Amino acid sequence: DDRDRVEKSLGDAMSGTSGNWSDEYRFQAADGAFRTVLDRGLMIRNESGEAVRMIGSIMDLSERKKAEDDLKRSEERFRQFMDNSTAVAWVKDGQRCLRYVNAAFEEMFQMSATELLGKSEEGFLPADVAAAVHENDQKVLTSGKPVQLVEHVPGADGKMRHWLVSKFPFPGDDGEDWVGGTAFEITDRMATENALRESEERLRLTIEAAQDAMWDLDFEQDTCWWNQPHEALLGPLPDKPKEVRQWWKGRLHPDDRAAVLEAFQLTIDEPGANHWTRDYRVLDKDGETLFVQDRAYLSRDEDGQVVRILGALRDLTKLRRQQEERERLGQKMLEAQKLESLGVLAGGIAHDFNNLLTSILGNINLAQLELNPSSPLQSYLEDVEKSSIRAADLCRQMLAYSGKGRFVVRTVSLTTLVEEMMQLLEVSISKTAVLKYDLARGLPPISADPTQLRQIVMNLVVNASEALGDKSGIIHLSTGIVRAEREYLRSTYLSPEIPEGDYVYLEINDTGCGMDKETLDRIFDPFFTTKFTGRGLGLPAVLGIVRGHEGALRVYSEPARGSTFKLLLPCAPAGAEETEGKSPLEDVKGSGLVLVVDDEETVRTTTARMLESGGYKALIAEDGCEGLAIFKKHADEIQVVMLDLTMPHMDGVETFREIRQVKPDAAVILMSGYNQQEAVQHFTGKGLAGFIQKPFPIATLLGRVREVLDGTSE
Repeated sequence: DDRDRVEKSLGDAMSGTSGNWSDEYRFQAADGAFRTVLDRGLMIRNESGEAVRMIGSIMDLSERKKAEDDLKRSEERFRQFMDNSTAVAWVKDGQRCLRYVNAAFEEMFQMSATELLGKSEEGFLPADVAAAVHENDQKVLTSGKPVQLVEHVPGADGKMRHWLVSKFPFPGDDGEDWVGGTAFEITDRMATENALRESEERLRLTIEAAQDAMWDLDFEQDTCWWNQPHEALLGPLPDKPKEVRQWWKGRLHPDDRAAVLEAFQLTIDEPGANHWTRDYRVLDKDGETLFVQDRAYLSRDEDGQVVRILGALRDLTKLRRQQEERERLGQKMLEAQKLESLGVLAGGIAHDFNNLLTSILGNINLAQLELNPSSPLQSYLEDVEKSSIRAADLCRQMLAYSGKGRFVVRTVSLTTLVEEMMQLLEVSISKTAVLKYDLARGLPPISADPTQLRQIVMNLVVNASEALGDKSGIIHLSTGIVRAEREYLRSTYLSPEIPEGDYVYLEINDTGCGMDKETLDRIFDPFFTTKFTGRGLGLPAVLGIVRGHEGALRVYSEPARGSTFKLLLPCAPAGAEETEGKSPLEDVKGSGLVLVVDDEETVRTTTARMLESGGYKALIAEDGCEGLAIFKKHADEIQVVMLDLTMPHMDGVETFREIRQVKPDAAVILMSGYNQQEAVQHFTGKGLAGFIQKPFPIATLLGRVREVLDGTSE
């Protein structure tokens, strides 16, 4: 392959003028193998310049040539490897100038090798970055050992990138130590790691800040983890997951323990089940009962075995207690609404019924006055009068149930009132019942209507006696004072209406048959009774009286274990003393003109007749408008106006106001089927002359008019 070239080269040398010739070619040796040789010759020429002789030597270059070829191939392979590597690679000499860069380096800085070689970092990097890179190079040169570190170097776009760099000593061509390096970009990895760290930190902060008690049992790693709220709620978990179950068992409330453990075991045993949720009670580290919601996730291996449990306990104690409180308040509200609505009904019926009784009782009294005292009809009238009075008593009970039955309020001693009733109570109960007393002395007085309090005592004692039936038993009455806090008041009837504080109490306890819950829930419903006879208004009237006195009633009863009724009444203001009622007036007749204004015809005509029988003259009007017209016409003659409260067109309040416009000092007596406190509340401070409640006998009517005319009414 080399023959023609060598012959030509030699021919040219001989025909030329040069004295030297050399060439490299392959030559077949004696052993038949071709070897690379260096053939050098010295041309000896004559005077004409012709080559007449050549002295030469042949040197075998085969080994060196092979080494050079191997080196070139090696360098080429290295270059191809580095240029195809994703890692950035370079070599710098001792003056920090680049001696080699690979294709990735060129790509990174968008510069060719020609532009980069011979430059230091300052030629293509910011000064602060170049200084940091040079400092790291110096560490390699100083230590003579490879180092691995992270460098932050911007690319051609100026965006800062993060690199995992390996730098190492590199022997230079000039005999000095150079520095070589490779770098892999880890910008995305660092961003991911930073995001992961931030996420983990947020998760840690969230878990630590969470109110839920969180925990993690890893059976494969044999580790337990819990957060601070868990430690604050139930204390730390045991160190080993297998010990947690026994620890948890000890924390479960005894009444919930068996059911919770069984349910959890069923979840573990159920194939594929990986969620658990249950509400139950636990004992905190101080032994207090807490309501919690337990939520857990179960991780299983390929065989279905639970290898990890992650869970959270939420403290529901406050929420449950608030819910129970709302339910209690809701029940109280329902009770109050029921009592209020039934009270309105009872009050309305009593009001209308009192109007009828006013006419009935008034006409009875008039008939009694007209008849000869010895007439046999007197006995019939007396029977009708008694029935009317009993009907009026029923109305008072209905008004008491409505909470509007407080008539004459006095300052009284509860102990004294009970003592005065002892003889009456003895004859009112069963012969098999025994009364026992435990009456406290020196109790604060109360502001109450003694008549209505006696009705409460009588009703409760009679009920206790009937609860004993034919069996012997004890009825125990006690009085005292109690400090009623809100928690205590929650267990009473009417408690939302009264404040905390000191209350005088009357407690009546019996050893009778007691009541079940269903009966207890209905004992204050009007017309509900467990007796074969009776109206079912006794206890509703009691509750109404208690409400009218701004008190409360606590009831406790169990079947076959008797019942206890505890009446709470507020203490009278400091300095109040016991008072006595006024004696009735003896002389009730008089004279003068009285205007009767009432929309009920029987009431106004009967009232007018009763007034006339007592020496008065009477004018009547069917409503406020007619009454005002009559008053304007006879204002100088009319001495007293008997005015109904509830009327159509113009009620008693408006009529009173218009009458006072005509005559500011007009004497007006208000008539109503409601009690005085309820009826006169719209006239407070307006100069009402007096009040009379329907129904009223003739003596009460004439006496009240007499009081107004004499100026002795309150």
